[in-house]
Amino acid sequence: MAELDPARVLPGLLRRRATELADRDYLIDVAQGRHTYSDFQRRVEEFTGLLRERGVGPGDRVAVLLPTCVDEQALWIACGWLRAVQVPINPAYRGAMLRHVLDDCDPRLVVTVADRADELDAAHVFVLELGQPLAHDPAVLDGLDDPKPWDTAAVIYTSGTTGPSKGVLTPWGQLVTGVDAFDDIGPGDVLYAPFAAFHLGGKVPLQIVAHWGGTFVFRDGFKTDRFWPDVRAHGCTRAWAFYAMANFLWQQPPRPDDRDNPLRSITGGPLLPDHAAFAERFGVRMRTNYGMTEAGWPIATGDLVVDHRSCGRARAGYELRIVDDFDTEVPPGRIGELVIRADRPWTMNTGYLGRPADTARAWRNGWFHTGDAFRRDEDGNYFLVDRVKDAVRRRSENISSFEVESMVTAHPEVLECAAIGVPSEDGEEEIKICVVPMPDSKLEAPALAEFLTATMPRFMVPRYIELLDELPKTPTSKVRKVDLKRDPFTAATWDRVSAR
Repeated sequence: MAELDPARVLPGLLRRRATELADRDYLIDVAQGRHTYSDFQRRVEEFTGLLRERGVGPGDRVAVLLPTCVDEQALWIACGWLRAVQVPINPAYRGAMLRHVLDDCDPRLVVTVADRADELDAAHVFVLELGQPLAHDPAVLDGLDDPKPWDTAAVIYTSGTTGPSKGVLTPWGQLVTGVDAFDDIGPGDVLYAPFAAFHLGGKVPLQIVAHWGGTFVFRDGFKTDRFWPDVRAHGCTRAWAFYAMANFLWQQPPRPDDRDNPLRSITGGPLLPDHAAFAERFGVRMRTNYGMTEAGWPIATGDLVVDHRSCGRARAGYELRIVDDFDTEVPPGRIGELVIRADRPWTMNTGYLGRPADTARAWRNGWFHTGDAFRRDEDGNYFLVDRVKDAVRRRSENISSFEVESMVTAHPEVLECAAIGVPSEDGEEEIKICVVPMPDSKLEAPALAEFLTATMPRFMVPRYIELLDELPKTPTSKVRKVDLKRDPFTAATWDRVSAR
């Protein structure tokens, strides 16, 4: 396979687009307005000058504690020109979580807004007034070489669903692979992806639409009631939505104008069990893939969706294996851990910042270990079973929490569900489900248990049920099961055995 073309690396590509497509919309922040390719490049140059004045240079890390906005993205590209590395931080982080990231990345500079500055070490902080012009030297990039595929684009902290976040060293080359991973996006498309800029899903759209000369529409956080108005207002032709987002859209009462929208496809994952009905209701194609911060997007369905549980097939450029605890490959149909390696250099993570032991453990035997349990069928379709640490071991059965959750959300009064393993008297685990009922639902745990007993295999029926107003989430809408496991037995936990 051919090596990555350095001309596709985002900062250099954007500088050329600012001349070729100067007046075309590049970024549309639904809250703060439109920015053409030339507008955005000017902002990048402003921030490049600012960072240079603050002494930022090659190898320095710049922590950015900002909402998802055009300035956050322009700061990212400016860091690239100086061979510095942006560390985007979730603005929801405070206290110990914020200190963990800052201590871990040891930034040369922190850029934030005024109402967050008092939480930081003032000696290393620049307080930014969002959107306000800065001194602009159009020659600030003169003499600077375009960033290369092997340069580090960002340190992106993992969601931390199972423990403290680790900083993933993400090379620019990994962003380039997003263009081919999302192969339904083409020239002139308008992509709507309301994902946070401190996550890979909020960064790769800039790469994809710049490649095709398209437009990226975003907002600072997904809002169910704004999804379709945003799509219609800005003529969005493609959209991304994780499972929880798609489920929230699906659960809204049907409207006569559901199909009256410009979207041609929605990509997200995992797919809803009712994905075909979703596609018909809204007049879109549904696609899915498997991706992670450390590995990009090695699996995708394209338009060939064989089963809502499948992530698709291996993409060109990646080798995939499913292995046991000793890294020995297991046959089709058997569950094991997915491990990955790429044909081309600089298309996957280069390690965890300051964590050589974690890096070596993840990359042992020359393969990146995803921590995800998968199985593969004879046709080469890959099925995500669970996070390895989330699978529940109950009475000698390995139970997928994802499959439990899918069956629980089949109840018409369940909006969301998270299944976890909790300690059992026999030394293994019991299943607990944390359930968010639909609005105005009168659902109670005993009635839900009766429904599940009639519809689930006996060994999968949860022993414990707890009804919640909401589930703890990461910024990418993944459930933080580590929070649910911290105190698994609360006063609100209903026990099916005790009740019986």
